[in-house]
Amino acid sequence: MAGISRGLAVHLAPPGLSPHTLQRLQERGISREATSADGMQVQEADFQRAARVIALKETEHRPLMAWLHPGWEDRIAYWEINDLDVAKADVTLAAIEEKVLALVGELERAERE
Repeated sequence: MAGISRGLAVHLAPPGLSPHTLQRLQERGISREATSADGMQVQEADFQRAARVIALKETEHRPLMAWLHPGWEDRIAYWEINDLDVAKADVTLAAIEEKVLALVGELERAERE
């Protein structure tokens, strides 16, 4: 079952998707309707239902996980991908896309076995 991205502190993020993300979705032919309209705050139940949880930038998200959801911080797969405060949008989006495609391949292989 696929999920929609959740955030640890959505109240700190600007509303909506970034124009860079919207452009990349359009380039890939992915409908805007395939994403949530607003940032969604992660809840304890989301972790309990999830088969896999991924967060970007461990140095940023691990401490937040430990503070907001103690006990879950060691169950997260962290992808060390910088945000726009450190990297350019095209670099960040390419890194995310590479990781997602690798994950899709891994899941497809596991399903065939």
